[in-house]
Amino acid sequence: MPYREERALVIRLHLSAEFDEAYEGDEDGYEWYGDFDRRVRPRLVSELLRVLSAEGTFRITPINRGLDSHEELELSVERIFK
Repeated sequence: MPYREERALVIRLHLSAEFDEAYEGDEDGYEWYGDFDRRVRPRLVSELLRVLSAEGTFRITPINRGLDSHEELELSVERIFK
């Protein structure tokens, strides 16, 4: 069995929105987050994958551990020495 080393890097974004006093609550269905999810998140993920892929020495595999994909993105990033 080959020797294997592992480390973890967590990038966690805590998102929030601040509204003026006239705001009446989440009646808009968290539209501010929907906007982030539609416009910003895909670009963040795309750029992360672009940078890792550009190195040419990583195998990138999405991991799903049962959480909603809108709440978590987990990737296995394995360095290939050949």
